[in-house]
Amino acid sequence: AMARFELLNCGYNAPSALSTIDNILANHAGELTIAISTLTANITADENRLADSFDEQHIQYALEVLRVAGSFRRDLRMFEQKTKVRLRSLCGRMHATIVQDEELKKAVAASSSAHGAGDGIVSSSSSLTPDSLSAMEVGSMLGKEVCGDKEGDKVDDGTGMMRSPSLVKLQQLATSEKDAKGTSTSSMQDVSLYPSSAEGASRLAGNCHEFVFDICSAVPRRSLRAMSSLPVWGEEGESGDAIESYGILPQQYITQVGEHVLALVQALEPFASSADALSLANEVMSGVHAVAIQPWREFLVAAMANSGSGIGDSIREEDVVLELMKGQGLGDYLLSDHDGGFEEEDEDHEEDADDSVGAAFCNEWLDVVGSAVTGRLLERTMRISHLSQRGCEHLAADYNYLMNVFSALGLSGHPHPLLKHFGSLVVMDRDDLKANIMSRRTKDGTVGVIRAAEVRMAHMRGVDIS
Repeated sequence: AMARFELLNCGYNAPSALSTIDNILANHAGELTIAISTLTANITADENRLADSFDEQHIQYALEVLRVAGSFRRDLRMFEQKTKVRLRSLCGRMHATIVQDEELKKAVAASSSAHGAGDGIVSSSSSLTPDSLSAMEVGSMLGKEVCGDKEGDKVDDGTGMMRSPSLVKLQQLATSEKDAKGTSTSSMQDVSLYPSSAEGASRLAGNCHEFVFDICSAVPRRSLRAMSSLPVWGEEGESGDAIESYGILPQQYITQVGEHVLALVQALEPFASSADALSLANEVMSGVHAVAIQPWREFLVAAMANSGSGIGDSIREEDVVLELMKGQGLGDYLLSDHDGGFEEEDEDHEEDADDSVGAAFCNEWLDVVGSAVTGRLLERTMRISHLSQRGCEHLAADYNYLMNVFSALGLSGHPHPLLKHFGSLVVMDRDDLKANIMSRRTKDGTVGVIRAAEVRMAHMRGVDIS
C-alpha cells in the first residue's frame, strides 16, 4: 500500500493514504485481540477445572501470547519509522518539484513582460528547462499536476514561511518531535502516523496481560473464593497460652496460595531465560499492573459497605484504589514499621545484563500476582461475618504465613504494609483497637478507607465503636 501511494501520489493526499493503512493494521490488531479474548473466555470458563489441572507448562504457553503482542508492537514501530523515512524522501522530492515549477513560471512571466510573446520566452527560460528527466522526476511532476494543491494555495508552515499545504502536511508527518540537535521544535510536533493501530496494539497487550494473569492467579483465586465463609472464624473456645497460640498452623487455603506463589518463580524462569522471547514480551509490559487492580476496588467497596459515608466528594475513587494498591505513603496511618514504598535493594554483586532483565520480568509478574492476592485476601477478610477469639488467632496465623512467603520472595514493596497492619489488628487488645480507631480524625480518601476497614474489623470481633 505504501509503495502504491509513493508511486501514484508522490506524497500528495498523505493523510488519506496513511488513514487507509492505519485501518488495515488496526483491523488486524482487533482480530488478534478477539482471538486472545476468546481463548481467555474458554480457558477460564471453568475456574475449578483450571485450578485443579494447573501445571507450570500452562504459564509457559500463556506467556507465548506476550510474544505475539510484542511482535505486533515492534513491527508497527519499525514500520512507522520506515514510513517516516519514505515520507521525508517524498517531502524532498515534492519540495524540489514545487521550487523548480515556481522558478520556471517566474522566469516565463519575467521574459514575457520584458520581450513579449515569442522566441524571447523560450530563450529566457531555456536555462531552467532540464535536458532530460528521470522517471522519479516525471512522477513527481505528474503527481503535482494531478494531486497537487490549487494554484496559489499557501499556508504558514509554522516558521513564517508560506508553503504548499501538501508540503507542510507531509513535513509534519515526516518529522519527529526533536530536531537533529535533540532540541524540541514547536513548529513540527511529533505525529503518530497510525493512531488507531497504536490503540489496537495497546488493547491487544491489555488482553494478553489479562490472559497471563488469569492463568497465573487461577489457584489463588479459587483458594480465596470461599475464605470468608470458613467455619473456623466463628469457632468458639478459650484462647490458649502463648505457646499454644504460637503453635496454630496456617490453614490449607492460605498454604495453597503461598505454595503457588513460590512455584511461580520456577514457572516464569524458562520463558525469561530466552533473550528473544523476553525482548518481545518487554515490548508490551507497560501497564501490566492494571490487571491486579480489581481486587483492590472490591476491597474498597467491602470496607466502605457499612461506613455510612463515601471517600469524599472531591476525591476520585480510582486514585484511592491505586494508592491503596501501591501502599506508598501509608506508614503514618498503619501499625506497620514499613511505609510500603518500593525501595531499591542494595546489591553488592554484579549481575549479567541478560539475567538482570530476566529477573526484572519475573519479579514484575510476581509483583502483579502478589498485589492481586493481597487485595483479594483483604477483600475476603472484610466479608467475614464474625470473628471469635480463636478465629482471630487463625486469621493472624494465615496473615503471618503469607507475609513470610512474600518476604522469602524478596520482592520490593512486599509484603504489603496493610497485611501487617490488619494482621496486628486482628489480635490487638479490644480496648487498644477501639482507641486506635477513635484516634483517626480523617474520614476521607485513603485514610477514610483504612478507618472504615478497621471499623469493619472491630465489628467482626464484636468491639463496640461508638
